[in-house]
Amino acid sequence: MISSYFYLQKQKATEEERIAFYRERLAEVKDWLIHDFVRERPGRHISYANLDGVIEMWKLIITDDHRVFINRNWWNRSVEWFCQEHHCKLEEIDLLYIIMQVYHSMGYDIKPVDGSLCITLFEPRN
Repeated sequence: MISSYFYLQKQKATEEERIAFYRERLAEVKDWLIHDFVRERPGRHISYANLDGVIEMWKLIITDDHRVFINRNWWNRSVEWFCQEHHCKLEEIDLLYIIMQVYHSMGYDIKPVDGSLCITLFEPRN
């Protein structure tokens, strides 16, 4: 990870303290990403309402051929919210790596698609 959010800045911390801090922060970010961006079943078209209750654009689609499409505007707003709430800056490469790990742990082979925020999921191999 390259985001400083994952690293304890205390000078005299032991290696065990640093590792515990890293794991705690990683779990926190992973929980947030799972809650907002991970769905298990294909065919889910998930919309959301803005503050006025008006339904806006789609935010996440998982297709029957196991591809995940994340609305870039929603991704940016969600990342911005998390960073404001936790007074931090998270690099996108860290977030993509974590979300790819989450989908991989669900049994999918994954790869990023250049030029978009799309993660292609393939059927798990037995």
